[in-house]
Amino acid sequence: MGRRPGQKLTFAPGHSAAAELGPVWVDQDLPMVLACQFPHERKVSRFELGSVPGERLKRQLVQCLFTMSEPDRGVGSSSSAQHFVVAMRAFLRFLAGKGVGARGLDDLGADVVDRFQDAMVERYGSESSQPCSLVSALCALLREAVEEHGATLSPALQRRLAFGATCAKPATVPRDAYTLGEARAIAHAARRDVGRVMRRLLGEGPALLATGGHPDHSAGGWHSMANVAWYLDNHGDRTVAQLREESRGAFVPSYMNRLSTARRLLWPTPRDLVGFWALLLLQSELTPASAALLTIDCLANPSAGKVTIRHHKYRAGRSRSERVARVPDGQGTSPGGLVRNLVRAGERARRWAGSDALWVAVTERSGFTTGATEHFRVRNAEGRSSPLQQFALDYDLVWESPAPGTEERLALHGSRLRKTYVAAAYRAVGGDIAATAHAAGNTPPVAMRHYGDIASLGPLHAWTVSDALYERVEAARAGARSGGAPVVVGTRASSAPEAGKPSAGPGLLEVQLAGCRGFFDSPFGTAGEGCPVSFTGCLQCRNAVISAGKLPAVVTYLHHILGQRFLMGEEEWCEAWGADFVRIVDDVLPRFDEATLAAAQEQARSADGAGFYLPTVATARRYRHG
Repeated sequence: MGRRPGQKLTFAPGHSAAAELGPVWVDQDLPMVLACQFPHERKVSRFELGSVPGERLKRQLVQCLFTMSEPDRGVGSSSSAQHFVVAMRAFLRFLAGKGVGARGLDDLGADVVDRFQDAMVERYGSESSQPCSLVSALCALLREAVEEHGATLSPALQRRLAFGATCAKPATVPRDAYTLGEARAIAHAARRDVGRVMRRLLGEGPALLATGGHPDHSAGGWHSMANVAWYLDNHGDRTVAQLREESRGAFVPSYMNRLSTARRLLWPTPRDLVGFWALLLLQSELTPASAALLTIDCLANPSAGKVTIRHHKYRAGRSRSERVARVPDGQGTSPGGLVRNLVRAGERARRWAGSDALWVAVTERSGFTTGATEHFRVRNAEGRSSPLQQFALDYDLVWESPAPGTEERLALHGSRLRKTYVAAAYRAVGGDIAATAHAAGNTPPVAMRHYGDIASLGPLHAWTVSDALYERVEAARAGARSGGAPVVVGTRASSAPEAGKPSAGPGLLEVQLAGCRGFFDSPFGTAGEGCPVSFTGCLQCRNAVISAGKLPAVVTYLHHILGQRFLMGEEEWCEAWGADFVRIVDDVLPRFDEATLAAAQEQARSADGAGFYLPTVATARRYRHG
């Protein structure tokens, strides 16, 4: 069967993803059309591939997409599947346009990925992220073909796939968490909103229903809002046209306001659920995607003021996708209380939707929906304000410090609410990544990559590094091994050299950090032989004499030590540089006045290490380990 432009597509009946663990795929020929629906999605997504050349190769790549869409294999939504379909289209059209004779995967040349990447960079420009995205998706499909489908690719091409996209990817600024003030304002507004919704749906609505009856047999007829509400509660959602037909013309369009009001008193709208959603994400470890999949039976094991929320987390791996979160359970705006209130508020709507989904709502255009949180991802949909925008407008939520030229009205994002929760956990544990990962339900690498370097946590990062450095220095101070303390000829009045100790003068052998008065009498070697250790050992040697002339070199060396702290583990840094750091900070720098120190700092900064040998880790360890 052919397909004209604009013609609607039909699909095999009986395919519903509601009861399936994985997505449902439908494949139609002539033209080849893919339709998929994932368990948490209420709509079927359709992708047309009939206009794309390369029938055999196309079907091989499609089969790879099918297996990648299995539970917890990486493709967990229709938008993710669309990303791979776009990459397939671009790749197949590239092969056809370049005249590459590849009928199947086994015909692909070793350089096909690089050629495709160059073509995408030429098409979109080097400043675009699209080439990197398309090539990465293609490499993932081809790796899937080798690992799961036994495709035969050349060894050179398989090696190339390991690198993925090698083109430059524009730097992106990670989405930050809300500030403490913004988070408090959102939470306060959400609590007020939850109270308003609960009073309307569990108080005003039932009170109105109690006074109504069938419009054909009750006082007021179809003119009475109580009768209209009773009719909707017993017959389901209706449009004006349907009510006009069922009332045999008694319900007229001028009663539209009564219909809208009655609907809002019976069933929640997507706008009504924003406060529940925002509070749940701010107070629990659930991700926006995990929260969207909750059902009415997700709560378990309430005890000691806490309750368990059972949820599913995509991209967590096959064996770790089913999760539990232990959350506070008490008042109506605690995580446990929010879920219970949602169950009560949506009970009437859930009866007509025929679903056990938690986020059930009614919309004016499409009736009942079991995926109300999908409306939270869309802004300015079809020219209308989204529920998130309306929520911010209703409670006058604004940014604390809006960027110049941007809108002052605060924008709600699920990812920012999630990062705000993790940021609060990060602060509570004092920057401990392992503890933060446990609180957020992530692994430490994931927590570091996504939450360990966002702008709102910058001050905490600085304090964490400072505290870690202080701890390692204290350990170095306690366990430093040395051959004695050097003589420091300072410039303070109280720092005159003691009797019998040499001052800076002739007869000293010049080395980088000090003058040596006993090169052949080293505490680290045999008497009569030259000193066997690196010049860094002078800081731990009684033969060294440090004067103001050596201070710029000492400051340069100190900067080098501090730089190594960010490149090494704590134990390794402490072993290699800790003793020298302690000696400089505790025993050398305090012996000089501020003017001398400032002059040395300026000289070290202007020289920028020129002519100064900066030691490696091996050099620093040499005098300690031989």
